[in-house]
Amino acid sequence: MKIHTYTDASMGENTYIVVEKDKGLIIDPGLDVESMIDKINELGIKEVTLFVTHGHFDHIVSLEALAKHYNVPIHVYKDEVVYFYDTLLNASKLVGNPFTVDKSIPIVSLEDSLTFNNKSYPIYHTPGHSLGHVVLLMKEINALFTGDLLFNGSIGRTDLAGCDHQDMINSLKFIQTFDPKLKIYPGHGPISTIEDEIKYNPHLKGL
Repeated sequence: MKIHTYTDASMGENTYIVVEKDKGLIIDPGLDVESMIDKINELGIKEVTLFVTHGHFDHIVSLEALAKHYNVPIHVYKDEVVYFYDTLLNASKLVGNPFTVDKSIPIVSLEDSLTFNNKSYPIYHTPGHSLGHVVLLMKEINALFTGDLLFNGSIGRTDLAGCDHQDMINSLKFIQTFDPKLKIYPGHGPISTIEDEIKYNPHLKGL
């Protein structure tokens, strides 16, 4: 498996595509749909799995169009589904471009794992930045996709609808129990490791 990272120029959101043979796991598709389809084609992907760590607009920009184009469902944690249909929760209303996801698109409501290429990968509920925010662990490639929970040197904001500061603190405490050698692939910014964030991230000090 190989991880490909694509960063949107306007919001700095990271879209990740994990490729195994001709299968592609699309994590937080924040690029415009034309760019997403071009990247998927370039990587030789024939079968697409769509997964989001959380439902804020910058992480789901092309989600609906990709689901329709490839005729596949959206995989999301059960408590986050509501974000797709609420412009305040997904924060699109705040930037003057309100949108929701078409309710006709099938949803795979996840609880504790995601299936990709016939293998199961654990997801962990890490609320704070959103009600149903999750992180995805793929041990075989030493990767933890942290969405907007934990960044390189920073953390996700807690001043939007559905955010909760205490939940964020609890989630950050929890994530520090993971293997320190794990690489984190955040929703914004460069990759890091759990170890480096514990050592150097000022937001983790004293938790």
